[in-house]
Amino acid sequence: MIVLGLGGLFLLIGCCGLFTWAGISSSEQQQEFSPLAAACDGRAVEGTATHPAPDTRAVVMERRSSGDWHFDTLLTPRAYQPETRAETSLVVCMEEPREVTIERCEFIESMWGVDVDDMSLPRTQQQAPARLVEAATGRVLVTGEIHGATPSCDDWSGDEPSESDFEGEDIEADDIHAWLVQQLPSG
Repeated sequence: MIVLGLGGLFLLIGCCGLFTWAGISSSEQQQEFSPLAAACDGRAVEGTATHPAPDTRAVVMERRSSGDWHFDTLLTPRAYQPETRAETSLVVCMEEPREVTIERCEFIESMWGVDVDDMSLPRTQQQAPARLVEAATGRVLVTGEIHGATPSCDDWSGDEPSESDFEGEDIEADDIHAWLVQQLPSG
């Protein structure tokens, strides 16, 4: 187990899958932020900030295959992380991501100038329907889709390309941050 302390912020690595954020444990975070799942179901969450708030704070709730909403500390962009539920004005309600083929990468192998083999491989992207919801009211402000990063058809190494060279990456906090920036008015 490794414990890092930085000005009151502690990060616990290596034991039982626990991570901390704002100096509180994973289970304490779940207890603090899990009630925000009600906003994803269209219900108001008492004790939350109203939107627009002077300092917008949002959390990410991800729908699991079971149908339940789950607070995800690793997907919540740092720029928007609240320390308490009372600071939270917005909830990103992200459905379970799905892999979508966005194009096919075409390759032609030639030997001595003669085409001998054609290959077509899917280039995929992780996509998740999402809603930006006002925590205090449960009102949907924006609907859209969050996309994970994708390699180009030129991004492969080795003797020949394979399907795994063109698989899109999982959706990460940076992808959600980019989506939030597009949805929220600047200033």
